[in-house]
Amino acid sequence: MWEELYEEAVKDAIKELENVDGVFVAYNANIDLIRFLSEEDVQRLVDMVDSRELIRRMTEYPRRIDTPLDLIARLMISIEGGKAAEVPVYAMEIDGWLRENVGFDEKRLGGQAGIITHLLSRLDIRNVIAYIPWLSPEIAELIERDNVFCPVIKNGKPILVPPTEACEKGKGKTNWILEYRKGMNITVGDKRIVCPRDNRLILSFRPPWIRIEMKNELLNRIHNICAHIDGAILSGYQMIKKEYEDGTTYHHYVRNSVEVIKRLREVSPNAKVHVEFTSIQDREIRETILREIVKLNVHSLGLDAVEVANALNVLGHEEIASRIIKRERTENLFEGTKRLFQELELERVHLHALGHYICIRSKEDGVEGAEVERDALLFASALTASRAMKGDVKSREDALLGLHVPVYNDIDYLLEFLTRYEGCETVMEGIVEGEDFYCVIVPTKVVDNPVATVGLGDTISASAFVVNLSKLSKDKSLFCPVNPQN
Repeated sequence: MWEELYEEAVKDAIKELENVDGVFVAYNANIDLIRFLSEEDVQRLVDMVDSRELIRRMTEYPRRIDTPLDLIARLMISIEGGKAAEVPVYAMEIDGWLRENVGFDEKRLGGQAGIITHLLSRLDIRNVIAYIPWLSPEIAELIERDNVFCPVIKNGKPILVPPTEACEKGKGKTNWILEYRKGMNITVGDKRIVCPRDNRLILSFRPPWIRIEMKNELLNRIHNICAHIDGAILSGYQMIKKEYEDGTTYHHYVRNSVEVIKRLREVSPNAKVHVEFTSIQDREIRETILREIVKLNVHSLGLDAVEVANALNVLGHEEIASRIIKRERTENLFEGTKRLFQELELERVHLHALGHYICIRSKEDGVEGAEVERDALLFASALTASRAMKGDVKSREDALLGLHVPVYNDIDYLLEFLTRYEGCETVMEGIVEGEDFYCVIVPTKVVDNPVATVGLGDTISASAFVVNLSKLSKDKSLFCPVNPQN
C-alpha cells in the first residue's frame, strides 16, 4: 500500500514542481572538507590524548572547539550517541591541526543554504534567488546554474546576476565533516564505545568577519527584485554570535533577518517562509531566534530529533525535551513536534527522523492540505534515498530511483497511539486529525550504507517544502521578470 502511495506521490510531484516560479534562499554556504573515518582513524585520535582527560572533557560537553581535546571529546560524544552534531570553531588553527592529523577525502559544496540552492536548481525551480553574505568564487562556481541568481547592487540599482558575477575574492568559509559508521568499537581508557548509527560531526569554522546580515543598501530594495516569490528558505542562524568585536550584538542580526522577511512579504504577501533549524549552542540566542524570528515571522520549521529537543528546552518544555534526548521514541517525537507547533503558532512543523517523518500542520487547508503534505513527504523521502545512494541530486526524476529502496518500518504503532491516547481520528492513510491540527506521518526509505549523511536533512526539508509550494502555486501569476528596470 505504501509503495503505491510513494509511486503516485513521486510521479505527481515531478509534474507539479513546474508550478513553482521562485524561491529565495539565505544565508549560509561554505566548502565542506569531508573525511570518512574508519574505526582505526578514530582510535588513533583517541590515543593521541590522555584517556582520563578525554573522559573528563566528554563529561563537561564542550560547546565550542578551542583545542584538539575539545574536538576529540565532541567526536566521541557524537559517536557514542550516533547523533549528528554541529559545533562552532573559533580557533582557526584547528584547521591546520585537522589537515595534519586527519586529512579529507572529498571537497564539496556545504552549508544549509548552499546545499538547498544546489538542490532547488537541480529540481529545475524556475528562479532560485540565493543570498550568501560571504559568497566566494569557489562557492559561486559550485552553485552556478542558469536558474540561480544572486541579488546585488550595481551602478546604484538592485539587480539579479549569476553567482560568479556576485562573488567577492577573499571571502568564503570552510567546514569539516567527520563521517563515522555504525558498529565502530572504540576504547577510551576502561570505557568501550560502540557506535549505534551512521552519522557525522560537523566542525563549523567561524571566521571573525562572518555575519548573517543583509546590508541596508540591498535590504531597502530587495523587494524590487524578489517580487512574487512562492516562498523563502532561511538557514544559518547558528552562525550568530552573542557579541562582536565592533560592539554589535546578536539582537542586531535578528532584527536584520526579520526585516528581510518583511521586505520579501511586502510584495509577495502569500509567500511562505521556512526556517531550517540546526544546533545553536547559546541558549539565549536559540530562544531569541525561535521567539522573534520563527514565531512572529515564519510559517514553517524543519528540524531533526535533537534539534526538537534543543528548541523545546529553551521554550520551557524541559521534561519532554529530556525524554526525547534519552530515548527517541516515536510518541515522544510526536509530542515534541506538536508542542513546537502550538508554542510557536506555526502552519507546519516538519520533523525528519530515521525511519519516519512527522509533520504537524494547521487545519487551515483542511484534509486536502494534509494529503498534499503526505505526498510532499513521500517525494522528499524518495529523493533523499536517491541522494544517499548517489551522493547528489541531478534532477527531480532522481526521486524515481529512490522508489526502489524498501520502506524502512511500519508506522501503525504511532497511528494506534494517536487514536488511543491523543483522541485523534484517522482520516486517511498516514493522516490523523486532532483538535487543532493534522498529524501526517510517513514511513521513509532508508539506505543502509549512504554515500554520506551530511545534507540529507536539508534535502528532506527543502524538497518537502517546495512540493507544498507547488500545490499552492497553481493559479498564481508568473514570477516577476528578472532585473526589472525600476
